[in-house]
Amino acid sequence: MSGCDLVFRQKGRDLIHFHVDRAETCLGPHPTNDVIIPEPNLPDVAAGLVDRGNHRYFLRSLTHELVSVNGKVIEDDEISLIHDDEISI
Repeated sequence: MSGCDLVFRQKGRDLIHFHVDRAETCLGPHPTNDVIIPEPNLPDVAAGLVDRGNHRYFLRSLTHELVSVNGKVIEDDEISLIHDDEISI
């Protein structure tokens, strides 16, 4: 599994680069998550990044209406991602 990179940006500036090399990566404010997002209004686990192999990645939303991709709120449980998609939580 080669993985991918998550880049966290704020106001157009890169803040954090995180290399993802696991089958599933949990994101949220709880300290047990793989990627800790310091936002107290989120549930403990806000989303999961799932690697289905062959460079196919999916974002699983666990917060309905708080997670969006490219400005569009995720309506289903998960959405397929492509290179340079912008995730907002």
